[in-house]
Amino acid sequence: MCKVQKNTRETYQIEVEGHLDPKWRDWFDSFEITPQDTNVTLLRGAVEDQAALHGLLAKIRDLGLSLLSVNRVKPGISPHWRTITACEFSGLFMKKVNSVLRRSWKNSI
Repeated sequence: MCKVQKNTRETYQIEVEGHLDPKWRDWFDSFEITPQDTNVTLLRGAVEDQAALHGLLAKIRDLGLSLLSVNRVKPGISPHWRTITACEFSGLFMKKVNSVLRRSWKNSI
C-alpha cells in the first residue's frame, strides 16, 4: 500500500547576531531577512524537511554568524511573537505551581 505524502514544510524563525543584508535572501532559500534594532537579524521561512534546515544552519555557520535561536513557528502564530528567556519561563512556571498548590491547599481545609 502506498502512503500519500502530505506537505511536510515547516516554518522556522532563526535569530543570528549582527545585521545581515536582505540581499542574501536567495542564498538562504528565499527566507525573509529582517535586521532588528538590537544587532540581531531574523530569518523566517519554510523548509522541506530537517535535512534542509540543517543545510540552512550550515550556511549560517559558513558565514561565521553567531546563532542565537531556532524556533519552529506553528501555523496561525503571529510573526511578531518572541522567545521568552529561561528566567521568564522559570517565573511563569513558579506562578503556575504556586497557584495549583494554593488551590489544592484551600480544597484540603
